[in-house]
Amino acid sequence: MRCAWILLLLSARFWAAQEAPPAAEQARIIEEARRVALTYTESLPDFICAESVKRYEDFSGKPKEKWRLKDTLLLQVSFSGRQESYRLVAVNKVPVDRPYKEMGGAITQGEFGTLLHEIFDESSQTEFHWLRWDKVRNRATHVYSFRVRPENSSFRLEYGDSDTDIQNTIVGQHGLVYIDRESGQVVRIEADADIPEDFAVKGAATVLDYDFADVAGRKYLLPLRADVRMRVRRVRTRNDVEFLEYQKFAADAKITFQGK
Repeated sequence: MRCAWILLLLSARFWAAQEAPPAAEQARIIEEARRVALTYTESLPDFICAESVKRYEDFSGKPKEKWRLKDTLLLQVSFSGRQESYRLVAVNKVPVDRPYKEMGGAITQGEFGTLLHEIFDESSQTEFHWLRWDKVRNRATHVYSFRVRPENSSFRLEYGDSDTDIQNTIVGQHGLVYIDRESGQVVRIEADADIPEDFAVKGAATVLDYDFADVAGRKYLLPLRADVRMRVRRVRTRNDVEFLEYQKFAADAKITFQGK
């Protein structure tokens, strides 16, 4: 165990000691990541996949969360014609036939390009700053901080107790993007929303990881998992999201939710 900690410490020191790229190279890296991000959905094939969402709640109001599992949702996600759609398949392993948005509680969509587009779109006027080197799943990455100010943002938060009582607001965002050194693609996003004080939602944060997945014999960078956390007054929620079983879209394609 001690050897493992020593190796981890040496690895951290190694990456911290790596020199920052020259300013011109830092700008080039961002522009290449922007080019890839803004054409991301165009580069994807039509596919379906399974999405597992474990939803947790904390009503304690204490600094240290006390998470309680609320439910586990299973969805089938279809991506066709550059549009994504979600079909709720089961709740707590019991098959259901109801719209995803009627589930109530914290739900998320848009992992297949929406967040990427918001951060890298020219109209967002995102401020990027190179911070450090890091590794994501054993791949070297550039880590940049980013900020999208509310007046330039198109990222929308919605909150409501029913379909007829929906509040929404445009929020800014700040956080980190991890850009793979080899491919120039974003492999992780850590984003926190900058929310107006008078809005019911007091906190919203997302960590979204991408990894290469096989679809019909080709590798594509696709969402792997997400950790989405929100706070509404004293109530905190956490959604642990996992994407599985990517396969080519077809009328007779089926998701088995193996191991779920």
